[in-house]
Amino acid sequence: METQFKTGLMLDLQRQKDKDLGDRSTYIGASDVGQCPRKAVLQKQEEISLSVEQMIIFKRGHLAEEIVAAGFSAYNPERQHEISFKTENGTPIKVHIDFLFGKEAVMEVKSTDSIPDVPYSSWELQIQLQMGALKFIENRQNVRGRIFVLNVNTGEQKIFPVEFDEAMYNIALKKADKIWAMHMGEMDMEMSVSPICGYCPFLKTCPQFVDDVVEAPELEEEAESIFNLEKQIKKLNSEVKSKKSSIKKLETPKIKAGNFFIEVQSRNRTNTDVKKICEDYGVKDLSPYQSTTSFEVMSIKEVKK
Repeated sequence: METQFKTGLMLDLQRQKDKDLGDRSTYIGASDVGQCPRKAVLQKQEEISLSVEQMIIFKRGHLAEEIVAAGFSAYNPERQHEISFKTENGTPIKVHIDFLFGKEAVMEVKSTDSIPDVPYSSWELQIQLQMGALKFIENRQNVRGRIFVLNVNTGEQKIFPVEFDEAMYNIALKKADKIWAMHMGEMDMEMSVSPICGYCPFLKTCPQFVDDVVEAPELEEEAESIFNLEKQIKKLNSEVKSKKSSIKKLETPKIKAGNFFIEVQSRNRTNTDVKKICEDYGVKDLSPYQSTTSFEVMSIKEVKK
């Protein structure tokens, strides 16, 4: 059953991809300029073997679009509006706008587990290319954009307004030219490091990650965020422990505190005295009864300058 499920999921994803995007090896899409150039190129040149988990993540993206479509059904936006053109250097571009409201309002949908405070630069570059194509290729004047971010698991959502920026649009065009040149074999591959590199299907062969210590200044902001959050968690845990200790000193098992009910309970924990078992039963070597399991621990430390 598992094999049939995986096969069916893979065929469904391929049908959806062919229907919405066509042959992506023949053009540069808006999502290409928002990601690592090497990944964008290899996705056009190599067959990708996805795990069931990865395929479900892709389906979650389609589900997010359907949820957004249902929410805005009263506005009847056009879906997957396609614009094709070539850059001054001859690079074929084809953008697919998730939702087009009227003739000038672009909406790009993103599904994610964690909604950022500000949109990622890769998202902005992608929607800038879409808005620029709408403005300069289809001659729409008051172009504006929205990035709708949805956590399908929790239902949390956020909409980021995006103003058209011609400078960013030109950056997107230049990146498209570069990716196409790599795809055509006219220049060497380039990589860019980001927090989502761990999800890349080409990570194991990426030259950026062959050394024991990888220089990735692009991850400094992400590392600093985790570092500061862990410090906050430690401080908050200490504060919670202190406040609970103060309440426990009241020696009152049940307290009604306004809208909150506080209850202090006694619980038991059973421990096994392994040393005594060994003494009573004459066991001298515990190794036959032990097993070792490995696990990963991530630590982030601030480098002193």
